[in-house]
Amino acid sequence: MVRLRASKLSDLSIVASWIESASTCRLWCGTRVSYPIDRASLPEAIEFGISDSWTATSSRAVVAFGQLVPKPGGRLHLARLITAPEDRRAGLGRLVTSHLLETARARNPSAISLNVSSENETALHLYKSLGFSAANRPQDEADSPSMYMEFSA
Repeated sequence: MVRLRASKLSDLSIVASWIESASTCRLWCGTRVSYPIDRASLPEAIEFGISDSWTATSSRAVVAFGQLVPKPGGRLHLARLITAPEDRRAGLGRLVTSHLLETARARNPSAISLNVSSENETALHLYKSLGFSAANRPQDEADSPSMYMEFSA
């Protein structure tokens, strides 16, 4: 059985272990974190202290992670979603993303957003199925080669 809980700092070491290359690191968190990951600076780099971070666990381990980050103007941003490599394609991304989306919607934000690589077809399909669509990147959002999406359902 998979359960969602508030993330612990100790979860970040496990999540970082799933990142095995610079390109995977860039897909996970853009340019905020460089590879190899410095685990001591990771919490600050991913805004752990100001974000609402969630971890999915199974009976054996941490299996997925994601964050809800406050942005200027009352916008909430889904960020740094990742699933353990051996658990991908098991619905965990949908579970965590749906939870983050539900949490965000309950807070009545001005907008709900996320960034995703246009090459990540699995994630794009998931986000579109949950009601996200491509949108213009706000000025307060750093330039990025990723696709900016907002919840529009």
